[in-house]
Amino acid sequence: QARREAEDLRRQAQDESKKAREEQEKLLLRAQDQARSIVEQTRAQSDLLLNELEELRRQKDKADFSQRAREASSRQRGRLDKMRDAADPVIRRQEEGYTLPRPLKAGDLVVIADINTEGTVLSGPDQNDCYLVQAGIMKTKVPAKGLRLADDHGRKTTVNSRSVRQVTSKSQRQVKTELDIRGKASDEGILELDRFLDNALMTGVKTVTIIHGKGTGVLRKAIRDRLHRLKCVKSFRPGVYGEGEDGVTVVELK
Repeated sequence: QARREAEDLRRQAQDESKKAREEQEKLLLRAQDQARSIVEQTRAQSDLLLNELEELRRQKDKADFSQRAREASSRQRGRLDKMRDAADPVIRRQEEGYTLPRPLKAGDLVVIADINTEGTVLSGPDQNDCYLVQAGIMKTKVPAKGLRLADDHGRKTTVNSRSVRQVTSKSQRQVKTELDIRGKASDEGILELDRFLDNALMTGVKTVTIIHGKGTGVLRKAIRDRLHRLKCVKSFRPGVYGEGEDGVTVVELK
């Protein structure tokens, strides 16, 4: 009897260890996908900027050049704002000066900023100012500067009176299972797709529908090429009759 119980405990420990490794791998893959997405989006935006500058250079002698230049500048500022939002979905630009209102202690509920995941402080800080945090079944060490206090006895703790818990909850409330990007340019569609999938992953949604329309097929191809490269995507397919057929793509997430 004792031997059987010991064997059961050993198997249970192995299962928990395996689950923890898998959870850690998923979190790492999500962070890597987000970083890769930012790099690809930056490259695409840079190409757009260079093309627009070249077009402006060719038109510099036209009477409406100044107006065109102002419009181009405005468009680029808008694109850069989108890039900053994509690169920093949890800590808003107005919250960049965030500092922990007090030292963390065991039992504190925190948000791991890099991956927008809630966890509980188990111990710390160590000599490197890192805390041991449990996020789901995974335990990981996180630098203090990468943590946000999600619940300080009900008080708001972030700058500008906006807590990370509020940001996370807002993201969860707004998540949808459909994204309509019909009429968007490919780069804009991909930006919206990445943000949409991030929200879906954070709230546990497993199946989503991307509505891109049929049109010329350029946007559809760009979206499916992007989905093919994302490790968080388990599979995707065109819609069937009643779903929108080839005007939509149904995505299953890991």
